[in-house]
Amino acid sequence: MTSEQLYHVLGLQGYQMVATWYEQGRMMLEVESIDPLRCSQCGSRHVIRRGRFARDFRAPSIGDTPLLVRYAVARVECRCCGAVRQVKVEFAPGRRGYLKRFERMVLGLLQGRTILDAARWLKVS
Repeated sequence: MTSEQLYHVLGLQGYQMVATWYEQGRMMLEVESIDPLRCSQCGSRHVIRRGRFARDFRAPSIGDTPLLVRYAVARVECRCCGAVRQVKVEFAPGRRGYLKRFERMVLGLLQGRTILDAARWLKVS
């Protein structure tokens, strides 16, 4: 999947696909950022990498197959403000475990269904 397809299908702008595989009946899509790292507090690009942590984000399903996006969130130390933080994840703000596109899909499903019906359809609790 190209960067353009990631943007149009999942809303992931500034990311590129690294790998795909199947795990426990789910499709896993690993992405990495193309854009330079920035401090999440002051926005400076003068940062030092301090490791990273892989997080999985729920994305809209492809047919019957649930899709998870794995992104290694970088931890950085800012040379300007001195903060040590994880970089912002633009496609899932507020420490959410799902993409904005997944949220929109859920809201669309709730227009004509109950919460239980939508949860069963999406295979979530």
